[in-house]
Amino acid sequence: MQRVPDSLESWRCGCGAANRSWWRTASRDADAAIVSARRAEEARLLPRASGRVLAAVAVVVVVALGLTLGRASLARLDGGGTAGGAGGSGVGGGGSGGAACAAFRNYRSRSLAGEAASPEEVVRNAASASTDVRGAASRLLAASRASDPDSVMAATSELTNLCHP
Repeated sequence: MQRVPDSLESWRCGCGAANRSWWRTASRDADAAIVSARRAEEARLLPRASGRVLAAVAVVVVVALGLTLGRASLARLDGGGTAGGAGGSGVGGGGSGGAACAAFRNYRSRSLAGEAASPEEVVRNAASASTDVRGAASRLLAASRASDPDSVMAATSELTNLCHP
């Protein structure tokens, strides 16, 4: 398509057809009314969402947002997960696995923020936690000392699963 200047009275398009500017003809007012009516009809025929559909979409979005925020606040009230063992397998020392998981969450958030973080506090707090948490914390410390990023990632993933089943 090519835009035709207003001053042009007639032209030949690329297909070879001759055209005449309706706005330059004697019947331009009648032609303008026809063009305007045609455009209004085309606009009327365009598909539009009904009010019911828009209301239903709005309700779904509000419910999804409410569920997401409710779940996040419950997780925050719950301490961010279980107190340590895998699937609630139990933690020695009456909740010290929760301290290990809290130390791990602190370690993970500091390392993700690019701050200096050491897993030694996680190992100290995991001393009386379940065997799974103790083992994963020890593997994290060993991998961190060996500067082995793959092993650090594996131990971090294991502790994430243990602290947040």
